[in-house]
Amino acid sequence: MGAFLDIALFRRQNERFAWPPSRKPLRFMFSLDDLAKTIALRSQAGGEKSYTRSLLEKGPRGAAKKFGEEAVEFVIAAVGESDDALRAEAADVLYHMLVVLKTRDLALGEVIAELERRTLRSGLEEKGLTQLLTLGSDRDACFDFGATAHSTSEV
Repeated sequence: MGAFLDIALFRRQNERFAWPPSRKPLRFMFSLDDLAKTIALRSQAGGEKSYTRSLLEKGPRGAAKKFGEEAVEFVIAAVGESDDALRAEAADVLYHMLVVLKTRDLALGEVIAELERRTLRSGLEEKGLTQLLTLGSDRDACFDFGATAHSTSEV
């Protein structure tokens, strides 16, 4: 009941917030953390075969391949299909991303921490730092298609 009250309070404090017409508020908010926990439980389940377990048994390569397929379907839905189709594909992408993370024993919390760390600097600054760290002293390789390297004040 507490989560339901939190939702009601959130709605009162944020008048612009409205539930989609097709949805009523749930008694609790399902989160990516809940999904990650479900994936972890299914990874340890014995006996019965589940779709999640079959993906995990394929390892990082197999799970990443399926994630890639779902990502392509998401892009196709984003540019040419209904909102319902896009919503369904977005859910597939999130689920398969968490499966890939599980195959590598990376926790969702680690990804969230990385996102939090990135919010401390601008996106352009983050991109420039990532490129420099990845490529080391070979700065020219940061720029595709024959472009010249920019000065550090432009990164």
